[in-house]
Amino acid sequence: MVKALKVLVVVLMVVTWLTTGVVFFLSSNYWGRIAALGSGITVNIVLAVGYSCLGQRPGSLRDWFKM
Repeated sequence: MVKALKVLVVVLMVVTWLTTGVVFFLSSNYWGRIAALGSGITVNIVLAVGYSCLGQRPGSLRDWFKM
Protein backbone atom coordinates (compact mmCIF):
# COMPACT_ATOMS: atom_id res chain seq x y z
CA MET A 1 0.00 0.00 0.00
CA VAL A 2 2.80 2.41 0.86
CA LYS A 3 4.59 1.76 -2.44
CA ALA A 4 1.41 2.47 -4.37
CA LEU A 5 0.90 5.73 -2.51
CA LYS A 6 4.52 6.73 -3.15
CA VAL A 7 4.08 6.07 -6.87
CA LEU A 8 0.89 8.12 -6.86
CA VAL A 9 2.60 11.02 -5.07
CA VAL A 10 5.52 10.97 -7.53
CA VAL A 11 3.11 11.01 -10.47
CA LEU A 12 1.24 13.93 -8.90
CA MET A 13 4.52 15.79 -8.40
CA VAL A 14 5.46 15.37 -12.06
CA VAL A 15 2.00 16.47 -13.19
CA THR A 16 2.27 19.48 -10.89
CA TRP A 17 5.58 20.51 -12.45
CA LEU A 18 4.23 20.07 -15.97
CA THR A 19 1.09 22.06 -15.17
CA THR A 20 3.14 24.77 -13.48
CA GLY A 21 5.38 25.04 -16.53
CA VAL A 22 2.48 25.27 -18.96
CA VAL A 23 0.68 27.90 -16.89
CA PHE A 24 3.95 29.82 -16.42
CA PHE A 25 4.64 30.01 -20.14
CA LEU A 26 1.04 30.81 -21.05
CA SER A 27 0.80 33.65 -18.53
CA SER A 28 0.97 37.04 -20.15
CA ASN A 29 1.42 38.94 -16.91
CA TYR A 30 4.46 39.08 -14.63
CA TRP A 31 2.36 38.56 -11.50
CA GLY A 32 0.59 35.63 -13.13
CA ARG A 33 3.96 33.95 -13.67
CA ILE A 34 4.96 34.61 -10.07
CA ALA A 35 1.64 33.19 -8.86
CA ALA A 36 2.01 30.09 -11.05
CA LEU A 37 5.53 29.42 -9.76
CA GLY A 38 4.56 30.09 -6.16
CA SER A 39 1.55 27.82 -6.20
CA GLY A 40 3.39 25.05 -8.07
CA ILE A 41 6.30 25.12 -5.67
CA THR A 42 3.96 25.19 -2.67
CA VAL A 43 1.99 22.18 -3.89
CA ASN A 44 5.20 20.26 -4.57
CA ILE A 45 6.57 21.05 -1.11
CA VAL A 46 3.38 19.73 0.47
CA LEU A 47 3.59 16.59 -1.67
CA ALA A 48 7.27 16.12 -0.76
CA VAL A 49 6.50 16.37 2.96
CA GLY A 50 3.71 13.85 2.53
CA TYR A 51 6.02 11.55 0.56
CA SER A 52 8.69 11.66 3.24
CA CYS A 53 6.17 10.76 5.93
CA LEU A 54 4.64 7.78 4.08
CA GLY A 55 7.28 5.21 5.01
CA GLN A 56 7.78 6.26 8.60
CA ARG A 57 5.57 8.60 10.54
CA PRO A 58 7.50 10.99 12.75
CA GLY A 59 6.09 11.78 16.15
CA SER A 60 7.24 15.39 16.15
CA LEU A 61 8.88 17.96 13.94
CA ARG A 62 12.22 17.17 15.57
CA ASP A 63 11.84 13.50 14.60
CA TRP A 64 10.97 14.54 11.05
CA PHE A 65 14.19 16.52 10.74
CA LYS A 66 16.15 13.50 11.99
CA MET A 67 14.76 11.25 9.23
